[in-house]
Amino acid sequence: MYASKDEFDRVGEERSLQTKKDGSAMMETKLVRKDGTEFPAIISFAPVNPNEPDGPQAFAVLDVEVRKRRENELRRMTELLNATQRLTRVGGWEWDTENQSMFWTEETYRIHGIKPEDVVEGSPEHIQKSLSCYPEEAVPVITEAFRRCAEEGEPYDLEFAFTSVDGRSTRIRTTAEAIRKEGKVVKVIGNIMDIGSGTKSDGQADGED
Repeated sequence: MYASKDEFDRVGEERSLQTKKDGSAMMETKLVRKDGTEFPAIISFAPVNPNEPDGPQAFAVLDVEVRKRRENELRRMTELLNATQRLTRVGGWEWDTENQSMFWTEETYRIHGIKPEDVVEGSPEHIQKSLSCYPEEAVPVITEAFRRCAEEGEPYDLEFAFTSVDGRSTRIRTTAEAIRKEGKVVKVIGNIMDIGSGTKSDGQADGED
């Protein structure tokens, strides 16, 4: 069943270690089908009688090939998304209104000049970090636009001067729209674009004269 003798020995050693410590064992490995094809699997071992840890063992196999394939596809999609955002200088974000949590993509962190580990994951601290990058007069404008989007579902499209946390000056365009569920705003999704120099006045919505 195992892809190689070395893998069989590795699983046996790991099973012994885990069983002695926890009374059961679980690990990932590669197994071989009858037609010779390999597939990733999670295998688990447990004594049939918990009072006889060295007695007969129950053995279960879970084929995780589909899960692994989906994980690989998701990883490729994430890598492509990050590369595309980096090339276009567009970052994405999502605000969960119920849990009051924020998610930023890699490019959103880069535009703000901070590292993901510098902010508590998902915390509203992201909002404060972001607001610190806008000119003082722009803060109430963007704050009110965000509030109205989160509470009333009103989208916005604005441009501002912007200075990242690490001191880089530029201009950004920020847009957002609400996601509703049963008539209630449950999320706000948006993006932030590093557009460099621009022609609109600060806080001027797209399409305004």
